[in-house]
Amino acid sequence: IGNSAENTKIDAGGDSGLLDRVLQVHSGVIAEISKLTITGGYITTDQSGDGGAIINSGGQLKIDQVSISDNHARFHGGGIYSDAQSKTTLVNSLLLNNIATADGGGIYNQNQSDFYVINSTVSSNKSYYLGGGILNLGSFMLVNSTIVNNRADADLNNSGTGGGLWNFNHSSTTFTALNTILAGNFVGTGNTANDVANKNLEAESTNNVIGDAATAGGLINGMNANIVGVNINDVLDTVLRDNGGGDDDARSGIVFSRH
Repeated sequence: IGNSAENTKIDAGGDSGLLDRVLQVHSGVIAEISKLTITGGYITTDQSGDGGAIINSGGQLKIDQVSISDNHARFHGGGIYSDAQSKTTLVNSLLLNNIATADGGGIYNQNQSDFYVINSTVSSNKSYYLGGGILNLGSFMLVNSTIVNNRADADLNNSGTGGGLWNFNHSSTTFTALNTILAGNFVGTGNTANDVANKNLEAESTNNVIGDAATAGGLINGMNANIVGVNINDVLDTVLRDNGGGDDDARSGIVFSRH
């Protein structure tokens, strides 16, 4: 437990540092981290290549008031990789500027794994293939969160999709969004909008704002209080600003402000 995300930082040094992730949670372990910044994780092929900052390998992990930024995975999960039989909860936190050379720039959630994102922001993450912000093969829930300005196929080889999120098309895979903004995400290096790809969101998804109507994950404007097909600049100030805030909020100083 740190003092705050602004004042307590774990920096692995990037590609000139430790050449390793910052944290691994092993099977059966119950862990919580809070009030700190994790940055500079750089996981290579020799170390499995998954989870640039954090890998949950079958444990229960709560991440509260944490900024996870500028980490890199050789394969999956630039910020966080949640393996099978894991439970991961991200609350009051920020995932920013993480990169996966393969899938899941911000988060990669494996099959038979549960992932919850609550009151958090996933922004400006990149994957070279699928799921710029999030890739899900298991069970995933977004609550009161913002998924914006993430990018799939960031290397522009025309082989990726799911700028905001990519959801695996299988009967056991679920993705539910509640009171969440999913907008202003892209595919490729240009301005091609791409918020949700592959399998649709669950029908229970309500009170969301989705930017691109063509990639809205099956949500329809006006149904279940969802708003679909909006300009990102009409609902968000998309410039990261120092807005102050208390020490107990990892997003203070790096937040999106709703108009």
